Amino acid sequence: MRSLVASIALLALISPWTMSQEEPANARPIAWAIRDSGRPGPTVLITGGLHGDEPAGAEAATQIAGWTPSRGRWIVVPRANERALRAGTRLSPGAPKAERNLNRAFPVRGGQVEPIGDVAQQLWRLIEEHEPEVLIDLHEGFDVHRQNEKSVGSSVIWGGPQRAESLAEAMLESVNAELAESEKFDRLKTPIGGSLARAFADTRHRPAFILETTTKGRPLPRRVRQHRILVHRLLTELKMIDHESSVRIGDSAKPGALRVGVFHDSGVSAKGPKELSGLADEQVVVRQLCREDLQDGGLDELEILVFPGGSGSGQAKALGESGREIVREFVRRGGGYVGFCAGGYLAANNYSWSLGILDLDVIDRQHWARGRGPVPLSWSAAGQEHFELTPQSPVLYVNGPIWSPSNDPDLPDATVLATFAGEVHKEGVPGGVMPNTPAIVLGRFGEGRVICSSPHPELTDGYEAIAMRLLELAAGR
Repeated sequence: MRSLVASIALLALISPWTMSQEEPANARPIAWAIRDSGRPGPTVLITGGLHGDEPAGAEAATQIAGWTPSRGRWIVVPRANERALRAGTRLSPGAPKAERNLNRAFPVRGGQVEPIGDVAQQLWRLIEEHEPEVLIDLHEGFDVHRQNEKSVGSSVIWGGPQRAESLAEAMLESVNAELAESEKFDRLKTPIGGSLARAFADTRHRPAFILETTTKGRPLPRRVRQHRILVHRLLTELKMIDHESSVRIGDSAKPGALRVGVFHDSGVSAKGPKELSGLADEQVVVRQLCREDLQDGGLDELEILVFPGGSGSGQAKALGESGREIVREFVRRGGGYVGFCAGGYLAANNYSWSLGILDLDVIDRQHWARGRGPVPLSWSAAGQEHFELTPQSPVLYVNGPIWSPSNDPDLPDATVLATFAGEVHKEGVPGGVMPNTPAIVLGRFGEGRVICSSPHPELTDGYEAIAMRLLELAAGR
């Protein structure tokens, strides 16, 4: 039987430590994890987050840390530059000038012989201690290389022996299979001097890769998906993995943790997925998904699926009819659905593109752009049962749906948890429509629960516990 061994540093990966602003940049050890099959095979080092404004690599490495090797082992450092990732900056804030660009801080042939700074030194010690046969470093460019040669986005950059080129070709074949010609990844040779990959290739004479996705116009989960596909193909070529690249949680979640998927594709406002991802802790795992993720079995590991604010019709278009049916089937079989604002439009029962999983119609549709502002809520007896404390402060409203029962005989009646005790209506929009209509509701579809909120508790200070409770309710907890 395989023995899977995780280093104690995996605890830091699952429950990220907090660094105060007063601490120096080198105050904390990097978090890393070992996944050891217990069977002979290669050792691979996978790193992400060396640049803090390239989050897809960090997220992809976090997901890969939950993968299961069939032979050999891999070492994963998901968030190498934690301080820069938290700041969202390419360079390390507060670090000395020579250490600010972590991916230029490694030994250079004919130049510096030692890594510069504590984080680079820690990464180099990992290499010296474990002597990996292959290194993969996950990054992002600002544009597609074949459209803009000033960027290395959408490329596989290889270094080391000639074998590395054939591995790069295999990775390209895999990721390019679902891309249009103008979007395809290119093969580039020789990582830049001072980078982790270049230093590894030069000193170890072994395959090293920088995998670059493209940030421009692409939602985070699509870039994460591309990283996963690339790494999975390399591990497949090394005969180290038996499962698919669609695994996003795997063994990284603690037993009993709530498993949440957040849809993030066309039609989704970026703020919602970011705030919802911020709910993650030891007991809540959050993964963002794009359309392709839903189609390749991305819902199999999840308890609930969240559709954030943005455009309901835009999200429906991004899903397509096949994607909408995948969502319906997920809920029908017992999965939870949570819709905030646009997600409430999507769940409703009277648009041609609606999912039709909630026994509510959107009314006053011609005035959907009612405006933005705080609105007080009135909590029903059912709502008070489900929430220990019901906030009395107003909640943020941004053009959310105004509902009334659709009385569909094929759908159970929705339970109203809260109604609007006030209204928002900008000039030109008639008043008197919103008050006393449902604001937060609970419905059923097949075996699953449907929770929808017209306003935005997930974006409102003081409503964090309400947003979290809505997720728990959708999961039947």
